[in-house]
Amino acid sequence: MEAPLFHQVASLSWDFSPLGHPENGTYELRIWLNKVTVQTVVWVANRDTPLNDTSGNLVVRDAAEDKPESYLWRSFDDPGDTLLPGMKLGTDLKTGFRCPLWSWKSTNDPSRGRFTWTFDPRGFLQTFTMNGSVELYGTGSSNGRVFPNEPSRDTS
Repeated sequence: MEAPLFHQVASLSWDFSPLGHPENGTYELRIWLNKVTVQTVVWVANRDTPLNDTSGNLVVRDAAEDKPESYLWRSFDDPGDTLLPGMKLGTDLKTGFRCPLWSWKSTNDPSRGRFTWTFDPRGFLQTFTMNGSVELYGTGSSNGRVFPNEPSRDTS
């Protein structure tokens, strides 16, 4: 594959392109922001398992299922390091499904890095920045208006 496959819709674009250097033979499907000075990739479909061919075949729905709300996988249920409107963040307390933001391993490697940012999985209204299982920062439980560990925003 010499040039990435490319599609553009409104403020987002997607492409299917080589991961890192084209010689390595692996490809990724990326969604990125348009109309910004620095190209910002906001989501990668196959960040943990790059494709080893150029087919770009990404299957997310059962072909026999005709209900639009029935899907096998949705990108918005698996955010990378950028939260877009409509994406989920947090923990489903009934199912235990966790949906944090993940750092990238490096600038050229979108697989999950060590750092996450998420809401408290126990249901308290607070967020944590984590390095693996180590808490780096917690906002403290919010009273519905402010987080106690956040810096003051008083500008007077």
